[in-house]
Amino acid sequence: MNARIVGAFLSLSICVCPTTQLVVPLSKHKMAQRQEKLLKRLAEELRKEVIESPTTPSVERCQDLVQAVADAADKNMSIALLANTQIGVILGKSSRAFKRHKRTERSEEPAWTSLVNASQGMIAKWKLLAKAEEKEQKTKKQVNKQSQGLPASVQEYKERLTQHKKQLYKNPP
Repeated sequence: MNARIVGAFLSLSICVCPTTQLVVPLSKHKMAQRQEKLLKRLAEELRKEVIESPTTPSVERCQDLVQAVADAADKNMSIALLANTQIGVILGKSSRAFKRHKRTERSEEPAWTSLVNASQGMIAKWKLLAKAEEKEQKTKKQVNKQSQGLPASVQEYKERLTQHKKQLYKNPP
C-alpha cells in the first residue's frame, strides 16, 4: 500500500452519499471508525508480512507498511485506539523482527536500522501519549469525585471512607 494513498484516505473529511450523490462532511466518529479500520488492516498486513513470514520480508514493503502506520496514526492516537487495533503490540513485535533480520543478514543495509528506529520512535511516542491521556483521565475522575457533596452510591461512599483511612464496620480484608 502506498503511503500517499493512506495519507489521502485519512485526510478526507468529506464523503459522497451513495443515495443522494451529495458531498457530506464526515463526523468525527466516522473518521475515528475509518482510522481504526485502517490501523487494523495495516496491523494485520504487518503481522502477516513481517512476524509470520517464514522468509525474510522485503525491505521496501516493510518501509511502506511502517510509513503507512506512521501516517495513519499521526492524527488521533488514544488508549482506546491502541487497545482495539493492537497496533502497538504488533509494531513492537515487528521491531524485534527487524532487529533479527538486521542481525542475521550479512550485508550492512541501513534500511533495517531506519525501520527499527522508526518503529521504536512511534512506540515511544504512543507510550507518552497514553501516559498523558491516562493522567488526564485520572485527574478528571478525581475532580469529579471531589466536587460532589453526598456520594451517589454505596461503592462511592466506601471509596471515600477507604481514601480517608476510616475503619469500616463488617468489612473483611
